Amino acid sequence: MSVHRFPPTLPDEARFVRLNSVVDVEEINGGERKTVRVVPPSDADERAGRVSTFAPLGRALLGARIGTFVDVPSTDGGGTCVQVLAVRAGSDDA
Repeated sequence: MSVHRFPPTLPDEARFVRLNSVVDVEEINGGERKTVRVVPPSDADERAGRVSTFAPLGRALLGARIGTFVDVPSTDGGGTCVQVLAVRAGSDDA
C-alpha cells in the first residue's frame, strides 16, 4: 500500500472519509466507478448512493484516505477491493 501526502491547502474534511463524506471509488477487479455518500443507517438508500456506516462498504470506507485501497467483505464470504479516488465533505442533510 502506498503512502500519499496531501498538499497543505487540502481541507481537513477532505483528508479522510467520515460521516456524510461523498466518496468516489473504483472497484479494482471490475473497474466500476461510483460515487457514494457515507450516512447513518437511518438515511441509507443504496439506489440513491447513500451507504450506511453499518454496510460493508460504509464500514470499509470510514477513515480511509484518498488513494488508499480498502477491502469490502461480502455476505457470501468473498469480497472486493476498492480504491478511494476522491473525498468531499458532504452536508449534514443527506
